[in-house]
Order: sequence, then C-alpha cells, then structure tokens
Amino acid sequence: MSAVLHIQANGAYGGQLPVAEKNAVSSGQRGTVAGWSHEAARRNERWLRSVHVSTFFGKTGLAVTLTTGEALDAKGWREARGRLLRTVKRCAGVRAYYWLTEFQDRGAPHLHLFLVVAGDVAAVGSLIVRTWLRLVERTGALHRGQSVQVLDDGGVAWLIYLGRHGARAVEHYQRARSDWKGGRMWGYGGQWVLNSEPVILCNRQWFAFRRLVLGYLRRQVRADLVKVGQIVARGGRWKARNRKRLDRLRLVRKRIDGALRSSDRWRSEKRGVSVWCDERVASLCLVAARDPSVCGGCERLRFGRCEPGSACSVVWRGIQSAGRSRVFGSEIVSHGGTGA
Repeated sequence: MSAVLHIQANGAYGGQLPVAEKNAVSSGQRGTVAGWSHEAARRNERWLRSVHVSTFFGKTGLAVTLTTGEALDAKGWREARGRLLRTVKRCAGVRAYYWLTEFQDRGAPHLHLFLVVAGDVAAVGSLIVRTWLRLVERTGALHRGQSVQVLDDGGVAWLIYLGRHGARAVEHYQRARSDWKGGRMWGYGGQWVLNSEPVILCNRQWFAFRRLVLGYLRRQVRADLVKVGQIVARGGRWKARNRKRLDRLRLVRKRIDGALRSSDRWRSEKRGVSVWCDERVASLCLVAARDPSVCGGCERLRFGRCEPGSACSVVWRGIQSAGRSRVFGSEIVSHGGTGA
C-alpha cells in the first residue's frame, strides 16, 4: 500500500491512498450549501496553505471586515455579497482577493475580505466600504462597524491572517450555523500564486515523514508552551488571553502526542497528516524520509539525538534552521494542530 503527500507553500497534508482519495476535493456537482461543513472547512484550509508569499511581492495587502446592522436573511446576504464582489473585480489595482463568511455571537453574518492591491490602497478600501454601506443601508449598518487595515509587510501579514481565519473548526462559534442557506462560505479570484505538489510514497517513507514533521511541530509547541507559560506567570494586562492561548497549545501538544504514540496499530497506520509549517521544513522531512541512508523517522532523528556529523544530525539541523528562517507565528501552529 502507498500514500500520497501534498507539499504546500505553508504546510503539508496526505494519507494512505484509500483515505486520501476519500478526503480529496471533489469536482462534481455540489448540493445545497448549508453553512460551514467539514468538507468546506477542509477545502478552505488546504487552499490557504497552498498560497505562496510571492503573490504579495511588490504589492500591498488590505484586510477588510464588513458587518451589518440588523441581521440579513440568507437571500439578502447572498445578493449583497455578490454585488460587492462584482465591484471588487472591477476595482483598478486589485490583483487578487479572498473572502469568507463567518457569524457573530448574535448569529448575524459578517464578511472577511483580503485583497492584494497594486495601486492606491486607501482608494480601494474607501470604495469597498462605501459600496457595502449602500448595499446594506436598510439594515442600519454604520461606518464605524466596518474595519479596513492596510498590511504593508505582505507575506508576513498574510501568515498572521491565516492564523486568525485559516484553521477554525466547524464547531467554532463563528462557523456553527448549520441552518444557513446563504450560498458558498468562502471563495477567491484573481492572480494567486499557488503551490501544492503531490508526491507518492511507500508506507515506510510515509510513516517516516509523518513522524518527522509531527516531531518537529511538537518541539515548536513545547518551546511556545515555555514562553507563554512565563508570560502568564508574570501576569499583566493580557493574562486571560495568554492563559487561553496556553490551553490551546496544551491541546495541540496532546493531539500530536496522540498521533505519535497511538496504541491502536490499525488506526495509527490509517491516520493522515494535515499540518501548518514552512514549506522548507516539509521538504526536508520528505528528503530525510525518502533517503535510505538516513534513519528517517527513527527515535534518534525525531529528537535530534544523532551522532554529531552523521547524516541524521545534518538533516535535523537543516529542518530546525528552515523552521527558524521565516516568521511563522505560534498562533498558526496552535490553531492548525494536526487535524486529519
């Protein structure tokens, strides 16, 4: 039996072939969209991970959040969103856009919009807000309820944006409305640079890759646990928020440990991987797993205990340095976890 692995710009996912085929994104005709489903969340997360930071070279990011006064029904929301997106497509300077619908505590929908702009960013943001307020005027929406944020640092800002919106579970309160009939929950358009390369592996290589990448993430989470724990111990203004972050990190560590130390052999063999990490980390883990001269996935390599100067230690140092060479916040690791 073999497995398929997809190396993406911001992570990797895969599994043994029957499981991978079952979880593949279908191109067939879809039925009625009823809010966020597990399949929609999986497709959204995989697409976000495939976006390469070169999309932002020489351009500026624009993060927009749009709300209403009184809650629109599904039909009214679908019409307002469609008209707004048609305006976005006609905006001069907009090279790419991504949007998704989520819900507030009161159940009302709101729209997140991320734009890649080559031109007058302020003019684009102002046009979008004016258009939206005109479309939802009957709900009593106010200008102060809309948010426009210019992101000058391009690719790094995109990674932070992913940490907030890329990996929320269907059970999250901003997505937990199964009765919603407002059409698609997310979408994109324009000139995105995507990177998602499939690789076929034998079982030995697949298991080795899985142990390596999960072992790397566990080390990252452990380091974040120490840092956040020290912040919580000092107290301060954001103590409650950091305590929640600490709880999330502990949950992620528990999930990773469960994936690495499963006592059920059959379930362990069928377990897939879906992780957020630097592309170079995933690529180096793949190289180590496919090279028979390296103890791919063994206990020593996983914990960085190989003999100094050996092929194993060289690979491990490369994985560690690749992970440190680009800003990739712990929020992304903590939210992404190791969902199948």
